Amino acid sequence: MRINGLLLFTLLLAPACPSPAAEPAVQNTPAAATSTVPATGNTYKFTFVVRELVAGKVAGSRSYSALYSDEEHADPGAIRAGNKVATATGHGEYQYQDVGVNFDFRFPNAAEHVVPFGTNKILLHVSADISSVAPGDSGAAGPPPLLRQQRWNSNVLLDIGKPTLLFSSDDLVSDRTTQVELTAVKVQ
Repeated sequence: MRINGLLLFTLLLAPACPSPAAEPAVQNTPAAATSTVPATGNTYKFTFVVRELVAGKVAGSRSYSALYSDEEHADPGAIRAGNKVATATGHGEYQYQDVGVNFDFRFPNAAEHVVPFGTNKILLHVSADISSVAPGDSGAAGPPPLLRQQRWNSNVLLDIGKPTLLFSSDDLVSDRTTQVELTAVKVQ
């Protein structure tokens, strides 16, 4: 009877005292496969490539890069590059118009950019504003120059390390096409 009591006590106590070699159990549920906690402290290099195509062939390409952190309270990232074009408005008076590229980007919020583990993806909100002076329009001694503009704004799911075509826009009066591509690379 004494042995049975000791055996019963040992069996009841064993689950409450884990052995030093025991490893914690991992839940295998959908909640364990994803996270709503942001991976703060990561830095990414975003490279935007703007391509101009004429009749389907690349006529020119420019790239713009910036580093950006996924910290919870990080300010939105921005890239600005361009010139000011003068247009005559009267007797010796000019008005200046900004032309070039404006990219704004941010993680939608601290939790939303995190996607399932193992997918190597991030969610990023991107706004693009691209403007240029139409070829042959210098604005000197004649009508004001024709300014071209494309705007785009969306959330994008990016594969880390792979280029993603954000948008492609045909010019309304010519055979020109503007494309914007974004590549995100995690900086070690």
